[in-house]
Amino acid sequence: NIDVFHIYLGWTHILELIASKIANTKCTITTRRGRVNELFGSRLILRQISNIFVDEIVANSKFILSWARRKERWKKELGVVIYNGVDESVIDLITVNPLHEFKEKTIVYVASLTDVKRHIDLLHAAKIVVDQRDDVSFLFVGDGYNRNNLEKYIEMNELNERIHLLGHRVDVR
Repeated sequence: NIDVFHIYLGWTHILELIASKIANTKCTITTRRGRVNELFGSRLILRQISNIFVDEIVANSKFILSWARRKERWKKELGVVIYNGVDESVIDLITVNPLHEFKEKTIVYVASLTDVKRHIDLLHAAKIVVDQRDDVSFLFVGDGYNRNNLEKYIEMNELNERIHLLGHRVDVR
């Protein structure tokens, strides 16, 4: 008696859809996030077919939802946008880590520390910014297998005072 079955349509989504139907799920939801330009050919056709069994699409932007409706031929009027961002008005940086001194402008990045997220590119950009400006610091919230590489980059470039890896947090908001 499963009410909702949520699937992020990766390579296993067909098996997940079958499991959802076998379980007689009341509502099957799929998630759409970036990288839509990589979906074409047989993968796009497979997505179009699998959408027959989907009740709702949750996207992280209006563009992504519009793309799903247009390219995936999502005929249902259902679909909701839930943005990834965190409302900045609820963040109190003093409670994040009182050992760090934060600059006037603090850029907060929340994600798992994996290669696919390309954090190293953000660190290269952050280095350019902190080399040119004294009023900016960066916070990375999240953990993952790529953390050691990022720590080495920060250490090698003497960015410890301006770029902070806070690790996994259950209090992201």
